[in-house]
Amino acid sequence: MHYYRKIIAYLLSLVLMMAGFGSFGVSAESSAVILTFSDTGIVETVPGSGYAINGTSLVISSPGVYKLGGTCSEGTVEVAKGVSDVILILDNLDLTSAVTAPVVIKKTAAVTIHLDGVNSLTNNENPENETSEDTAVADAFEGAAIKVKSNSSAVFCGEGTLNIYGNAKNGIKGGAETELVFNSGTYNVKALNNDIASDGSLVINGGMYAIESENDGIKSVPDADDTLSKGSVTINGGSFTINAGGDGIQAESELCINNGTFNITTMSGYNDTLFNKDTMSCKGLKASGDRENIENALIVNGGVFDLNTADDALHSDYDITVTGGTFTIRSGDDGVHADGKLTLGTENGYDRDPDIMVANSYEGLEGGNVFIYSGRYYVNASDDGVNAAGGSDSSGGTDPWHPWNPGPGSGNTSDYNIYIYGGNVYVNCTGDGLDSNGGLYLYGGRQTVLSQGQGGDNSPLDSDGTIVLKGAEVFAAGTNPMNDNPSSGYQTYYRWSTRYNAGTVIRLSAGNELLYNEKLLRNINYMLYSKPDLSSQPSVAAGTEIDPCVSNDWSHAWNDGVIVKEATEAEAGLKEFSCADCQKTAYQTVPYTPVYDCGGHEDEIIEEDHGYAVKFIADEQAKIDVYYTQDYTEADETGVNETVSRNSDTGAPDSTGNGQVNFAVVSEDGYEVDEISIEGGYKNLKKISSEGNVQIYRITKVTSELTVTVKMKEKVSAVSVYGHSLSLDGTIGVNFYLTVPDDLLETAVINTSVNGRHESIAAKDAEVRVVDGMERRVVSVKVYAKEMRDEMILSITDAEGNPLALLDTGNQDVTDGYSYSVAKYLETAKTSASTQELKDLAKDMDNYGKYAQIYFEYNVNEEVTNADDVSSVTADMLKEYETKTEGSVTGIEYTGSSLELNSANCLRAYFKPEEAYAIDTFRFTLNGTETEAQQRSSSENVWYIVTDEIDAKSLNSMSEFVVTNGTEKEVISCGPLSYAYNALSRSSNEKLKDVCRALYLYHVSAKAYFE
Repeated sequence: MHYYRKIIAYLLSLVLMMAGFGSFGVSAESSAVILTFSDTGIVETVPGSGYAINGTSLVISSPGVYKLGGTCSEGTVEVAKGVSDVILILDNLDLTSAVTAPVVIKKTAAVTIHLDGVNSLTNNENPENETSEDTAVADAFEGAAIKVKSNSSAVFCGEGTLNIYGNAKNGIKGGAETELVFNSGTYNVKALNNDIASDGSLVINGGMYAIESENDGIKSVPDADDTLSKGSVTINGGSFTINAGGDGIQAESELCINNGTFNITTMSGYNDTLFNKDTMSCKGLKASGDRENIENALIVNGGVFDLNTADDALHSDYDITVTGGTFTIRSGDDGVHADGKLTLGTENGYDRDPDIMVANSYEGLEGGNVFIYSGRYYVNASDDGVNAAGGSDSSGGTDPWHPWNPGPGSGNTSDYNIYIYGGNVYVNCTGDGLDSNGGLYLYGGRQTVLSQGQGGDNSPLDSDGTIVLKGAEVFAAGTNPMNDNPSSGYQTYYRWSTRYNAGTVIRLSAGNELLYNEKLLRNINYMLYSKPDLSSQPSVAAGTEIDPCVSNDWSHAWNDGVIVKEATEAEAGLKEFSCADCQKTAYQTVPYTPVYDCGGHEDEIIEEDHGYAVKFIADEQAKIDVYYTQDYTEADETGVNETVSRNSDTGAPDSTGNGQVNFAVVSEDGYEVDEISIEGGYKNLKKISSEGNVQIYRITKVTSELTVTVKMKEKVSAVSVYGHSLSLDGTIGVNFYLTVPDDLLETAVINTSVNGRHESIAAKDAEVRVVDGMERRVVSVKVYAKEMRDEMILSITDAEGNPLALLDTGNQDVTDGYSYSVAKYLETAKTSASTQELKDLAKDMDNYGKYAQIYFEYNVNEEVTNADDVSSVTADMLKEYETKTEGSVTGIEYTGSSLELNSANCLRAYFKPEEAYAIDTFRFTLNGTETEAQQRSSSENVWYIVTDEIDAKSLNSMSEFVVTNGTEKEVISCGPLSYAYNALSRSSNEKLKDVCRALYLYHVSAKAYFE
């Protein structure tokens, strides 16, 4: 076992823990069958009846509660044909299958799927199997992670997560006449085709959905020859993030949304350049299908929608009804498009029911007939703003007054009209503003229409039939080449043909009363204004200042809204918006959200935890005692053969995956533990203490039943190597952690040697560190940088030099000597260290050692010469560390500095006194501390002062060397990297340059690690 730990001050000890991991566990509920999958089979954690196991395949043939967990790379669950009242609790289940769907619900079965924890189902079938010429292969193809066969039902609930990967075709797929219901849970679905689809009905009551599909996200569209399936989608709540290559949500007969939060993107959004309208469908919300005589309906009663679509944002082949909800729409085609009737709002509805912002579109709101009763509508369109497209109006000059009536035209009618009874409509377009191929009837509400500017051939109000103004306030501006004006005999209106430029604020007043003002978006030559009971023509003034509260509804300083009535599970609430400037108020419905449970089956699961069974098999020379908690003062069970996993704090049975087993092996005299082996799921086996004949152990994070086997051996007193760490206290070395038995502590001597250097220390005098709850004796062996690959030899003797027994980390006899090296340690750390910073540090340290070997021509071999390239380090990168001198002292000269690369990283500053001056004439200080100069050699009149050992992370530190004669002073500022800079900028010795480069990289990674 290796250990890596951060050093304190100058000591670096990096700890690499070697541990095994088991699978996540489940609680043992007495009323549910509990089955755990693995690659080798299915374990009956809590057995029962009503199912069959064949390898890693599970077939359920009877009603009941089945809790499934574990991980299997080729596993399946099948609910047999016609079986109802089946509850599948997925508890951290991870199943993958390449031969069928991981979960198959056969025909006419009824299943509830309850989610606990994080679950993953992956379908890896070969997509080509679906069209195989081999009919058996084609018929066996399921093409989904969950396949619900025809006439079956599946209800999804729970608070867990389900990750779905439909790599062959679909994510979750229901066949003909199926019912899929989602009540709660988190769903992350990614599929090659459709993510969640049902030919029958699909109901979503709640949950969170992150959907990514290459075709449609959520879908219910039966085959063309299927006359019985509903083809409907109903959404009552939930949060949806959908990224679809096709349509976001599609139903054929009816798509009904009552509540929820929706963020839908199709293709890459409204400006996708790859979208082809003739060959692709990439709509947001869509009611459409291939069956004949289906009156498709798209109904939205509430919710929050952010729709960014390459195609229509809302689309129906027949009718659309939107009575509530808040919409932000960016569409590459139409914002809202109904081939039949488009109905927006309700009679006497609230101001913001619905609230639709079309930020980008080709045509904003389009239908065969368009009815607007309430709500707010902000429309940006590159063509028409609101469009009733198709036939012509046949009503002539009669009064088509139909307040709060759907009016003529519904579905596929030949009458195409626009009826506005209320609400606030703002249109900014470059085509026609309100464009009707029939009649245009403005019976209420407020309309601001800014259409194509001066010189165009489109009008703010355009009708192929009658334009009736009776009860609405209208401001229209643009151009009017077709002279489309309201019919006479109804509400008075006024027109102006004056030209105005873009940016002008038009102010319409009656006396001192400002009736309306609006900022023009483009040049115009036509304006129209009307409101009920307007008795005289308003005056027109052009300016730049606007009163936002006498303009369109979006100009107000609206707040974000305040809930004035909370929604309940059965009754809608109310939100109030107010303008900070004029205190105008507006209201919006807050949809109610029913709470859906899992059908009450949770009551069938008794949450009584019995823990995982643990069996002990021990040699006759050992007795097993068990402690319920980590209080080891007195055993709770003695002389046992079995126990259960328990909570370490309370002692209660625990099979959550966090349970522990605390036990003692009590040995007969003359015997000791040889080996402990464990079969089953767990994380670690730790030895807690050893005193006399009692050794206490802890098994952590038990995740399945365990069998613990204890082997004994005759006791031989021996020192053992427990682990190692790397120390960098200015030099480079390895710390050996030794376990020394009490009976050897007084007599044992620890001997180390490396490259001919020998050291010995009495075991009792060695440093003591507590590791994993036990005292370890620590000895350190130092090496030079070039010696990182040299073997360090550790041995144990008595005081007279007689060998004592020594065991390595694997408990093998190494009495003749235990061999290790810095390089071995680094090799493990480079791949297995716990962080990338540790891995980088080990790599750069190893590289530095190789270049040191090359520089000193020490044991150079092919491995050493294959050191990593360091040429990227240049002198310019180290220039900030250039040596700086200040002042001078008569009689002595600073001659330079050197770095002790051959051993510890110590920096020397050299001084040469003139012949007439003795060295004691001068006084030296190093970083403010007075120090004595040392003579380099007896034959040279060169003296130096030297720093203490400098660790790797501090090589960028600068030291201050000072020499003075009492009146004069010279200060030299330099550091280890100053030496490296000098070498890179002045030396011609490439080997020296390389070792300095490697030293710098070693410093950088050490500094990064410590920081």
